[in-house]
Amino acid sequence: MGKGKATLKVRGGRTIAEGKLYNGLYLLESREKIQSVTKVNTAQEEQPRDWLTWHKHYGHVAFSGLKRLQKERLVEGLNIDENSSIPQCEACIQAKQTCDSFPRNSDSRSGALGELTHSDVWGPARVQSVGGSKYYISFIDD
Repeated sequence: MGKGKATLKVRGGRTIAEGKLYNGLYLLESREKIQSVTKVNTAQEEQPRDWLTWHKHYGHVAFSGLKRLQKERLVEGLNIDENSSIPQCEACIQAKQTCDSFPRNSDSRSGALGELTHSDVWGPARVQSVGGSKYYISFIDD
C-alpha cells in the first residue's frame, strides 16, 4: 500500500488483486474469476439463552438492566430463558474487589521491642546494587 495504490498477495508472492485509493478506501479489483454462488437467506426464531449468556453478551450489564431491557422490549431478539436462574458472575465479583490502603495512623502499638514488626519488599530493580542485589526489604518496629 502507498501512493494511492494497493496490492493484495497470497503467501508465495502471487498477486490476486490490485486497487486504487478512492474516497479514503482502497477499491480492489480481483485478477481471478469468482464463480457465481447462489445465496440463500434463512431466518429462524432465536432460541432463548440463559441470563448469564446475555449478561456477558452485553458487556456484563447489571441483571436489573437486562430485566428492564426485556420487560420494556427495548431490544429486538432479546429472548431470555425464563427457567434459567440469575447467577453470580465470577468476573463481576472479581472486578468489584478493591484493595484498601494502609491507614495513616494505627490504633495498636507494641508494648515491647520487636513485639510488632512491619516489613515490605521492593523489587526487582532494573539496576543491581553495588553488592549485586535487586531487591530491598524494610523492617519497621512499631
